[in-house]
Amino acid sequence: MPQYQIPVLENRPQLAMVHRQLSSVEDGRNDFNLFVSCFLEDGVYQFGNFKASEGRQGILDGFYRMVPLVRGDFGKVKVDHDIWILTEVGDQVFCQMDTIYKIDGEEKLRLPCFAVYHFSDRLDEEGRPYIQKLQTFLDTSPLFLDTSSLIPNGEAFKGLPT
Repeated sequence: MPQYQIPVLENRPQLAMVHRQLSSVEDGRNDFNLFVSCFLEDGVYQFGNFKASEGRQGILDGFYRMVPLVRGDFGKVKVDHDIWILTEVGDQVFCQMDTIYKIDGEEKLRLPCFAVYHFSDRLDEEGRPYIQKLQTFLDTSPLFLDTSSLIPNGEAFKGLPT
C-alpha cells in the first residue's frame, strides 16, 4: 500500500505538532528531548500496556527504562511511521499508523498502532498546541519476546539482530 501523505500543515497546528513529534524519532534521529518537548510540562504519555508516564521528565525516563528491555540491539534501529489515517476532531487528533523498525535500511518489524492525541490551549513558540495527553495502542510484545509460537500464520519476529 502507498504511504499516507500528511495533509498540508499550514493552518493545521495540531497536525503540525503531531508531525514534529513523530519526525523527532524517525530516521535514526531518536531525539527524545524534542519528542517530550511537544508535551505540556505536566503532560501524560500512555505507551502500549506500560504504565502512563507523567511530566516531561517522567516521559523521558520511561523511554530510557524501556529501551534496555528490547530484545536485540535497539541502537541499530531506525524507526519510521506509515500513517494511514490522521483526523482532527476538536482538540483531539486520531492517528492510525504502522510503526516500522528498520536496520541498515531493511524493514525488520512493522507494528500497527492507533494513537489519540489530546491537545491543550497553550501554544509553543511557533503557534502549535502542546500535547496534554497521548495514548498509543499497540502490541509491543514482538519487541520484547520471541513470538514465533504465538503467530499461526506468517513469519514470526524473533527479536532484533544483536
